[in-house]
Amino acid sequence: YCAARMLATFGWPSQSTMLELLRDPVWQFVGAVLAVAALVATFVIYQLQRQRKALTYELVSKTHLLTVREELEGKLQVLYEGEPARSLSVLVLKLWNSGNQPLLASEYERPISFCLGKDARVLSADITNRAPSAVAVNMETQENRLVIEPTLLNPGDSITFKLLVRDV
Repeated sequence: YCAARMLATFGWPSQSTMLELLRDPVWQFVGAVLAVAALVATFVIYQLQRQRKALTYELVSKTHLLTVREELEGKLQVLYEGEPARSLSVLVLKLWNSGNQPLLASEYERPISFCLGKDARVLSADITNRAPSAVAVNMETQENRLVIEPTLLNPGDSITFKLLVRDV
């Protein structure tokens, strides 16, 4: 009783006034919104802390350097290093670890392989960017494929390739 009297003396609401205030629909709505926000925050925190491994690729650009149209096929011959080509294209391909866990070389089942089409032929392939620059990567081209040997990729690590491709 003394504590309630002190609260009333200092201008604080009594217990019955506080209960009436909490029964007000506005405060019930605020309580429901706060409960939903707490549930959403719990789900977001769970998703951020979940361990996941993911390897992602993106075709950054595809630039056609030369295309021989059907009308010109009988009249014009394009050669690249002595071999005929109907078209030449430059592809920029980015590969990165989009998860939040490292991808160890021992965790790959096989090398990463990008097949560029049945009629395509990879003429040259270069690594144009590594982030960080210490990322070690071995690659080779096989007819219509770019093959990348398994390598350690930490979260956020990326490798960018530039390919010159015939008839893609």
